Amino acid sequence: MEFFRGRPTVFAMASTSLPTNLGAPSGAGIHSAQHTPAPTTATPTAATQLQFRKWYRAFKPDSWPKIWVPMALGQAIALDMRSHQTSSPTAWWPPILWSALMMVPVAGFIVLLNDWSDQRVDSLKRRMFPQSSPKTIHDQHLSSKKVLVGALICATSVLVLSLLGSTFLHAPALPLWAMAGMGLFAMYSLPPIRLNYRGGGEFLEALGIAIIAPMMQLSLHGFPALQSLFQVSPQGFSPQVFSPQVFAFVGYLLLAAASATASGLSDERSDMVGGKRTLTTWLGNHGARRTTESLYFLGALIWATGAIITTTPWRWALAAGAVLTWASWSHLRNTSSQAVTDAFGPIRTYKKVLHQGMWRGAIALAAVLPLNCSPP
Repeated sequence: MEFFRGRPTVFAMASTSLPTNLGAPSGAGIHSAQHTPAPTTATPTAATQLQFRKWYRAFKPDSWPKIWVPMALGQAIALDMRSHQTSSPTAWWPPILWSALMMVPVAGFIVLLNDWSDQRVDSLKRRMFPQSSPKTIHDQHLSSKKVLVGALICATSVLVLSLLGSTFLHAPALPLWAMAGMGLFAMYSLPPIRLNYRGGGEFLEALGIAIIAPMMQLSLHGFPALQSLFQVSPQGFSPQVFSPQVFAFVGYLLLAAASATASGLSDERSDMVGGKRTLTTWLGNHGARRTTESLYFLGALIWATGAIITTTPWRWALAAGAVLTWASWSHLRNTSSQAVTDAFGPIRTYKKVLHQGMWRGAIALAAVLPLNCSPP
């Protein structure tokens, strides 16, 4: 009789006095009339599934191409370099498997530490724009402490895997590149440096994505990455100072800088109120979009230039990357005019087109390059 609570009626009073058992045990009629539901508790399996979904959302797998695409690019460059060697300490496939194993904790460390360090501005943005994208901590998917512990576990996993990889894969430089990557992101997110708040966060993001991540892949194969990139020999620099690898890395560095610049578009007003200094808060929405598009165009242009002056198989690989990247140029420009301040839907579309173009180009480059390679 919960529906009638506080409002006594003739039906309600009669239902408590008239016999309703009709042969049932005493009191059974009243309980059946009330239809009291049996108490339910979450099963351990359901609770585990709920926690898994929370952590899955916190890891933001939709953003992982920012990590695995440059990793794939680095693996392709390493395979090309192996094809010019007479021997190698390991087969070509264990470093690829080890890279895939390291990708999850690397991505987890980045997204979790970023959420933990940005929780104050994220909370501010939620108050300013209640319909903005979900926030792991502010929306109580996970507590701040759990997010920090998760980031530390991921960081420890990266270090352990890099140390094991340096031993089993004969890759002595791998722990150094792993620590460099995590140190770079700590400079991006954590005090006292915290360049993401002081200006320069876009530069660190581009450097980590386009240089550190691929260099880790070269180190997995045992290469002294910087030496091989600039073709340094015991006699000094070779006549061809800029190798084909440089065109690949510089082109992707510019594309990653375009992505990093665009990432601030959806946070322009909340970053200004929260005290964050980004290219978007400095240049404004229009200036940030023009910068994004210029960097995107220059990245594809670098790949096209490399395709003209290098030899096969790099010529075809760089050409494929440039063509697929430029294929999204007109679409990017068409969506730009609507991606104004606080237009979260159009900004999301703008960034999606940007990422699809640069990722497709990089994947094409990485896929074409090893076709003529025969790694030992």
